Amino acid sequence: MIPIQRYRSKVAGVWIVLALSCLLAFITAVSLRGQDPDVAHLLRNASMAVAMAFVCMAVPCRYTLRPDGLGVQSGFFVRHIPYADILEATPEQGWSWAPALSSDRILLRCAHGDVRVSPVRQREFLAELRQRMPQGRLNPATP
Repeated sequence: MIPIQRYRSKVAGVWIVLALSCLLAFITAVSLRGQDPDVAHLLRNASMAVAMAFVCMAVPCRYTLRPDGLGVQSGFFVRHIPYADILEATPEQGWSWAPALSSDRILLRCAHGDVRVSPVRQREFLAELRQRMPQGRLNPATP
């Protein structure tokens, strides 16, 4: 039986800055509540909304190599891709919307649309993915 392998997403500094900005806005809101309650209320609600949206869409962000396919989870969003549907895997750099928290990504060309992932250990992820493909099939251009 093939073991399940989990890989978390790389995390780019921009997401840490976003989290710290939300925390700073929240702390500022708490300190302003006696002086300017309207501004404090606005800051508190905005920081909470941004933080909750990020958590719901991106935490956790991980990739699971299962016996029957690749599981991609980004927050509440979960997708299962059978190995037979993965046609190609190509490293790329970019910030387009994807279940990936880094610009250092792997573009998976699949039978039903492309998926971008950013596992922490890309070479290990690709080697493990290649072993799980039917007859080791994965585009030879893949590193």
